[in-house]
Amino acid sequence: MIAIDMALDFVLEHQLFGEIWILSDSRSVVQCLDNWRDVSDQMGMDTFNKLKTLCNSCVLHLQWIPSHVNLKYNDIADGLAKEVKSCSDEDVQTECKSKGAIKCVENWKKDGGYKCVCPDGYVDDSKKGCIDPCSQDKAKDECSSNGQVCYIGDRDRVGDCRCPPTFTYNEIKKSCDLIGDNTFMIQGLPVLSKKYETSENNINKVMLNRDVAVSMKQAFANLDFVHVFSFKVDNEVLLCDVWLQFKSDLPPTFNATLEVRRWQALTVEGQNEYLLPPQLLLSSSHISATSEELTLCTDSVRHSVCGSGSICESNKCKCGDGFREIDSTIKASSDKRIVRCEDIDECTEAKHDCKENTTRCVNTLGDYFCVCKSGFKKAKGDADALNKEECIGMKL
Repeated sequence: MIAIDMALDFVLEHQLFGEIWILSDSRSVVQCLDNWRDVSDQMGMDTFNKLKTLCNSCVLHLQWIPSHVNLKYNDIADGLAKEVKSCSDEDVQTECKSKGAIKCVENWKKDGGYKCVCPDGYVDDSKKGCIDPCSQDKAKDECSSNGQVCYIGDRDRVGDCRCPPTFTYNEIKKSCDLIGDNTFMIQGLPVLSKKYETSENNINKVMLNRDVAVSMKQAFANLDFVHVFSFKVDNEVLLCDVWLQFKSDLPPTFNATLEVRRWQALTVEGQNEYLLPPQLLLSSSHISATSEELTLCTDSVRHSVCGSGSICESNKCKCGDGFREIDSTIKASSDKRIVRCEDIDECTEAKHDCKENTTRCVNTLGDYFCVCKSGFKKAKGDADALNKEECIGMKL
């Protein structure tokens, strides 16, 4: 039926006239269309309606031919049909699952017979599978070329190139300056997770960001950008940290926490959800989020800008114990300093206190520990403890 339907589409698309023959080796389909009064399925009805349309402009013959009798073009068609896969094939199901697709749909007219459908807002990358807009190499390269970072905002399938929180983009220098204000974070915004759950218990970050951004821009005036900076799953709730970037100076009385508390006051007793217009469902039992004005030393900002191993004091990052600064990453102004840190491998650089004869040094992120060699045990406590205690010989 599908092959006949495609042949009819070809005739209609190319506006063929005169006498047309369509040959099929499926006797049951030809008989089905011949008994048109009994056709009830959608595919059959669509095919029959195309036949009726074509009969007004040409002489159309639908002819059954026997299969597997060494007819050249029939054999070619059989071979092509065997190459087409469907969503019921095990390898197709495995492929779609590995790509992170939410479903498979039959697509006989192209794409090899099927198509893996990515979650709403995600992009189907031939190498990486279903990825969010900011995971595309092109998006990351475009943003980094201007010294910016790609963030998921409220634009469908497109990332936003932005400076990190508390930084401002300098159009002349084409880089992020160490200045910036009017930046806040709502911490622990309780979004009901059901709408955003995809296969394998993953969360659709694109849809979540879009809904949060639209609602925040309706709740707060003069917002420039909104991004779900991070979230954690708490049963059926996503506790989201939401970055709010405002366009201009805010009044001294501004307090995002008061707005969140107003939402809590509007909840109805006995109901477990609250609709934040236009379409964001919050858990009414969890609405206790707070807000803070962001600085470089805010944990979420520090970790994003200066990375692991960094510590921050007075808006200035430095590296903690067990880490060293990467000189090429240092940027400083009068009131801010950013730097990326790398782990010091105390073992390979011989900066450890493990006894060579009895222990072996094992490096960890920001630290190390001493493991007893064969025939030795820790002198104190657990014989196999992962610490820096010395090791002594075992008594036989």
